Amino acid sequence: MSIRLFRILLLVTLSPLSLFSQTLKGFKITGHIKGLEEGEKVALSIFDFKKMNWSIKDSALVKNGEFLISSEAPDSLGGYYAMSFNKHTNKFCRLYLDNEQIVSISCDSNISKIRPSTLDNYFNIKGSPTNEKWHLSQSSIDFYLTSMINLNGYVQKIKDSLGFNPALIESALKAREMSTESFIISSFYHWDQPYPKSVIPFEIVVHSLISYSGHAASFGDVYIGLDESIKKSHYGKLLKDYCRLLINQPFPEFKLPTVDGKLLMLKDVVSKGKLTLVHLWANKSAFRNEIEPELVMQYNKYHNQGFNIIGISADSYVEEWKEALDVDKYPWYNVIDLKGKITNEIYHEGGHRVPNTTDILVDEQGKIVAWDLTGIELQYYLWREFGS
Repeated sequence: MSIRLFRILLLVTLSPLSLFSQTLKGFKITGHIKGLEEGEKVALSIFDFKKMNWSIKDSALVKNGEFLISSEAPDSLGGYYAMSFNKHTNKFCRLYLDNEQIVSISCDSNISKIRPSTLDNYFNIKGSPTNEKWHLSQSSIDFYLTSMINLNGYVQKIKDSLGFNPALIESALKAREMSTESFIISSFYHWDQPYPKSVIPFEIVVHSLISYSGHAASFGDVYIGLDESIKKSHYGKLLKDYCRLLINQPFPEFKLPTVDGKLLMLKDVVSKGKLTLVHLWANKSAFRNEIEPELVMQYNKYHNQGFNIIGISADSYVEEWKEALDVDKYPWYNVIDLKGKITNEIYHEGGHRVPNTTDILVDEQGKIVAWDLTGIELQYYLWREFGS
C-alpha cells in the first residue's frame, strides 16, 4: 500500500472523533450489570503499549446495583481499557474509550452465569463511538492473527511430511507479507472507495501488525511519509519507537557481561561472521526446551561457515543463570542482562512479555534480517546464506 494512502489514513485517524459535548473533561462510565454484589469493586485499567503492562486508572464500589467510574484518556484518540471485578476475578470487558464520552454499560444476564471470561459481546455498551469502531475492527484483527498462526503451522506440517523445501519457505514468507498488506487494506478501505471506511484505533492495529508481521520493514516507509505534525503526536512517536526494530534496522548495540565477567559487545560478534542470532531467553522462558536443541544443531552445522549465536539471559540472579549454563552447556556466546537494557527496554516491541524465548537474526553489519523467526525459517536463512 502506498505511503500516500497511509498518510490519508493517519490524518483521518488523528482527527477528532467526538461530535458531542466539549465541556466534559475525560469520560464517565455508568454501569448496571446483573449479578454484581453490593459493595463489589469494579476497576478500570489502561494498557500501556510501550511498557506492555496494565495500570488501574479508577475504581468504584457497586451500590444499589450500579457504579460510576470517571477517568481521562491519555491522548486525543483515546485508550485501550479493561474493566474487571474483584468478586468475579475471571471476568473482564475490553473497551476503547476517548475523552468527552458518557458511556453506559448494562447486562441483563447474570454475570456469574456467563461462561466466557471475555464479556465484550454480553454487555450493552452505549455512548462510545471509539469503542464501537474498535469492536468492528476486532474481527479483522482476529482473522489476520489466525491466518498468521495457520500459515506457520501449515509450513511446519509440510516440512514434517516432505522435508525442508526452500521454495516452500520462501513462498510462505511472501504469503505472510501479502497477508499483512491485505489486512491493512481490508481493515481500512472499501473495495470501491479510496478513503478509509472507518477510524480504527491506530495504536492497537499497528501493535498487532508489527508484532505478527515479523517487524515488516514497510512500516519504516510509513513513518517516513508522515506529516511532521503526526510524527510529533503520541501515535507518531509510538510508531517511531516500533520502527527502531524493524527488518533492515540495526539491532541496538549492547555491552553485557559473560560468565567470566568480561564485557561483550554485539559488534564484536557480528563482525566475525556472516549471520548472528540474538537469542533472548531465561530459565523459565516459554518454549526454550523446544527451540534450543535445534539451535545447537544449526550452530554446530554452520558455525565454521560464519554463523554465531549470542544468548542474552533475562534471569534476575547470576547464580541461577550460571547453573542453567552448566546444565545445558551452550556452545555459543552467553551474556546476562541483569538491568534489563535489552530484555525490558527493547524486547517489548516484539509483542511478548519477558521472559519469552525469541530469536532475532542479524547480518554482518548488525542489521535485523528476521524477527521472532521459527526454526524452519532460521533453517531457510542459513541455507540461503551458506547453501545446503
